[in-house]
Amino acid sequence: MRCRHDGAAGGRPNGDQLDPAAGNRRVTIHSHDDALVRSIAEALRDQAQLTVERGVQRHDAVAPHLVLVDLDGIHSIETLRAYSQAAGPTPTIAVTRSGDLQPRLAAFANGADDVITVPAAPAEIAARTRALLRRCYGARLSFVPAVKVGDLEIDVMENRVRCGAAVPELTNTEQAILFVLASNAGHTVSREAIRRSVWGAADAPPSNIVDRHVRSLRSKLGDSWRAPRYIATVRQAGYRLVAA
Repeated sequence: MRCRHDGAAGGRPNGDQLDPAAGNRRVTIHSHDDALVRSIAEALRDQAQLTVERGVQRHDAVAPHLVLVDLDGIHSIETLRAYSQAAGPTPTIAVTRSGDLQPRLAAFANGADDVITVPAAPAEIAARTRALLRRCYGARLSFVPAVKVGDLEIDVMENRVRCGAAVPELTNTEQAILFVLASNAGHTVSREAIRRSVWGAADAPPSNIVDRHVRSLRSKLGDSWRAPRYIATVRQAGYRLVAA
C-alpha cells in the first residue's frame, strides 16, 4: 500500500494534518450514480464523522485524505491510476456491484487498496474506510454508532435496526434498501434507483423484486402501506422514507 504522509514531498502540507479531533478528514467519491453516492456519503458522514465530497476531476485541486471510486463507472481505472501514481499517492477504495473477479483484480493492479462489493452494510463501508485511514495516517477516528430517522434507528455497530422498542432482524438486502431510503429521507426514490444502488445496473433483477423486499421490510418494521409510519409508496414513482 502506498499511502501519502503529511509533510512528505508532493503530499499534504503539515498545516492540514489528519487531526482526530478536527473535522478536516476529507473523502471524495467518484461516481455518476446519485443513489450510490448518497448512500456512501450518509454512511461516512453519520458513522465516521468524515467530510464527504463528490469528485468531478480525476485528481482534485484540494487533495482528499481518501478516495472511493465506482468501479462500474466510466473512467474508473483511469481515476484509480491517477490517484495511485500521483507524487503523494492517495489511499483508494474501489466500489463495485459485480461479483466478477477480473474487475476486482484490475482495480488492485491499478492502485486500489481495497474493494467493497455493494450492497454492503453501512458498518462495513464505514469500518473499511476508517481502517484504511488509520493504516495510512495513524489516527484514531471517532465512530457514531447509529443513524436515526424518527424512532427508526439503524445500529451500524451491531448491523441491527431498532423500530421503537422492537428489534426486527433484516436481511442484508432489506437493510441496504432501508439505508438507501434513509439516505434520502423525505424524498422519493424510484424503484430503478433502488435497483441500481442495491444490485447494480448490470446485475439488476426484475423491477418487482424491489416491491417484494419492501413488503417484507414493512412487515418486519410493523409498517403498513395504508397508513405508513416509515415507508410510504409514491404512486407510479417509487418509495419514500417518511421524514420525522
